[in-house]
Order: sequence, then C-alpha cells, then structure tokens
Amino acid sequence: MKILIIKLSSFGDIIHALPVLTNLKKAFPQSQISWLISEKFKDLIEKHNCIDKIYTVLPKNEKFDYILDLQGLIKTGFISYILNKKINIGLVPARERLAEIFYKQKIYTSAILDPNVHIIKRNLKILKAFNLEEKDFELSSPKAFWGEELEVLKKEYIICSPESRWESKTWVYWQEFLVKLNEYINKNNKLEILIVGNSNFTENLKLENLTKVKNLSGKTSLKDLKNIIRKASLVIGSDSGIIHLATSFGIKTLALHGATSPFRTGPWQGEYLFLNLNCSPCHKRKCPLKLENKLKCLKEISVDNLFSKTLELLN
Repeated sequence: MKILIIKLSSFGDIIHALPVLTNLKKAFPQSQISWLISEKFKDLIEKHNCIDKIYTVLPKNEKFDYILDLQGLIKTGFISYILNKKINIGLVPARERLAEIFYKQKIYTSAILDPNVHIIKRNLKILKAFNLEEKDFELSSPKAFWGEELEVLKKEYIICSPESRWESKTWVYWQEFLVKLNEYINKNNKLEILIVGNSNFTENLKLENLTKVKNLSGKTSLKDLKNIIRKASLVIGSDSGIIHLATSFGIKTLALHGATSPFRTGPWQGEYLFLNLNCSPCHKRKCPLKLENKLKCLKEISVDNLFSKTLELLN
C-alpha cells in the first residue's frame, strides 16, 4: 500500500501531523509512506524512520493508494485532486473551506480552531479512512522513529525560544526572566542557557553581561536545531515549532500561551502556563485590545510564575 501525506508547512503544524504518520506505519508496517512538504521544511522530517520518500515537488509519475491532505488549503486540496481524484481524503471543515470540493472522501471532525480539541487529535481523525480505532492511537511521535542517534547524553543546557511569528504569542518579560535565570544558574549548577530561533526578536535583548547565556538565534539550520534540542534538559518558549519539536523528542517543555489555547496546540506531553482570561484564546496574530489591556494574557504571566515553574521542572 502506497500512501502520500500532504503537509507543506509550517514548523509546528508539521510536528502535529507526525502522529498520523507513525500510527499509519504502526498499523501497516509494510506500507510505503511518502510526504509532500515545502523545501524550506524538508530537513525537519529527514531521516524519519516512517517516511520512505520525501517530495518537495509534485510526484506526478507516482501512483498512490491513498492521498491524505492534512493542510486543508485550496492549493493542497487541488494538488490531492490532480494526483488522484478517486482516492484523496481530507478533514472537514478544512482550513480553507473551498478545499473540500476537491476531496473524494471527507472525514468530518471538530472546527479547525476549536480551543478544546488538540490539533493532534483532530489530525488523527483522518485515519478513520483506514478503519482504525482511536483507542489504539499513539498521540505523540515516538522518538525511536526519528532515525537519529538518541542515546542518553549529558544534559548541559536549557533552551529558551523567546520569539514567535505572532505578536500575541510573544511573552514580554524575557529580559527579566533571563537575568533571573542566569543569576540562579551562576550560583547553583553548571547548566548553560541557549537562545534559539530567529534573530529579529533577540536583537532587543541585552545579553552581554549574562555569562551563562549563549545566543544562537539566527545561527542554526533545522538540522542544527534538531541536534541541539534533543540534548536539552528543558525547552522553554512560546507556542511555536521549537516547543513541539522538543515534545516529539520526549524533552521536557514549558510553553507560554496567550492568544492560543494549550488544549489545542499546547505541548502534548509537556507543561504550559496559560491564564484563560475572558479575551483568550482569541487566535489573533495581533492583540486587538488597547492601552493597558494590550497583551494582558501574556503580561499577567509574571517572571516569578515562569521562574518557579522552571525550577520545578529542573528539579
């Protein structure tokens, strides 16, 4: 049986789709599973033991028994249709509703932004097309499937990932937290703090006098990130792909949620801080509130909140 998964992007969404892959391979170990992905994210799933082929362009000459569109866009729905309109499957409601006209088989599930249904569980609904029982699903992506060397390594650092593509996901007290964590580590143990992610946000942080902090933001490829994350003692960050990647490796994680629901996109096997205010989760990229209420959902997560939770997880 030959199966194609279509999930082009983005970082965290790809990680949330991995349990579909691993459960398919568990149920049908002799199957050949391919993945169509954007070139930008190819390295993210490279060497995964459950993937037989990775495509970054349309596999026009390949014949598949099933095509699963996990992206839910008009573009990916159309791609699934032109590859084989008789065996393409998609989740309904799709992210872009017009994508649904291209699906031969529609799997009905919760709304895409339902704050109470984790996106991993929603994605796994597509396995109904294979008559698989939900009670048998593994909701995480077992680290053994990554095809990387995952031997027990000495844990020597904490990773902090301050940045998110959304303003409404970006915690506002990273400077103060890093100062406090740096001071604690200086006095109490030999850990270091690694900053990862894009460089735009961290340019505004003053890290020069923080002796335990090493800034790697903007300096790592996806391959680098995978190697760095899997050796961390703890990963702290916004609701982002880095948190989800760490979770898939079985690393301790601590996510900060504001505009997004941890019950929908939180670390499946990790910890989170979330205040669940009247205005959150709003799922808006920019906070719609004004003046003193702007980013209230994140501002009310204090440095002490995060610091005490960090120490709890380290100890």
